Amino acid sequence: RRRRNNSHIIITRGSKGVVAASSHANSPHACRMTHVPPQPVQTVESTSGAGDTLAGALIWSLLTHSHNTSSSSESLQSASHGIVVKALQYGVAAAALSVGSKESISPLISCERLEESVY
Repeated sequence: RRRRNNSHIIITRGSKGVVAASSHANSPHACRMTHVPPQPVQTVESTSGAGDTLAGALIWSLLTHSHNTSSSSESLQSASHGIVVKALQYGVAAAALSVGSKESISPLISCERLEESVY
């Protein structure tokens, strides 16, 4: 018998933030949705690369903050809605730093800076 995993859909909405929709393996027909608002940005320099930056920070957060099980793939497959929402907060923080920079890859983005922005 195939083991069911939690399912997640991420919808980016640009300057309006991100929406996470999740269903739990035990109740696949029930859906939980959460809006993660954007972080304030004083000046938008460039939106180029902001979505890629969000995706990269989301993946980084899921891989570094989801150590519930022995392997990363097991952690990602069993990630709860709350873990995904927290990872999206890191993604939104990274995207805010990205749009505030003229560079495609903002020199302002660092693990330490993201940790400060989310906690």
